Amino acid sequence: MTKAQSERVIAVCEEFTDIILFDDIHKSVIINITVDRFPTLRRELKRYRYNLIHMSRMEDTETITCVFIQG
Repeated sequence: MTKAQSERVIAVCEEFTDIILFDDIHKSVIINITVDRFPTLRRELKRYRYNLIHMSRMEDTETITCVFIQG
């Protein structure tokens, strides 16, 4: 993945939240978003070949923490 592609993935994530951890070496993203935004984010990251490998949902806050990895 080029630097420009990495920057686009980060930009996509920033449209949904400010809470993002991006690892350019391992091509992974950890992001915390609201439940209603999850389907759209997942669809957008699939365009860059990122797959969901873990998801934890917090019922009391209506948020999801997701781990995506490129593959």
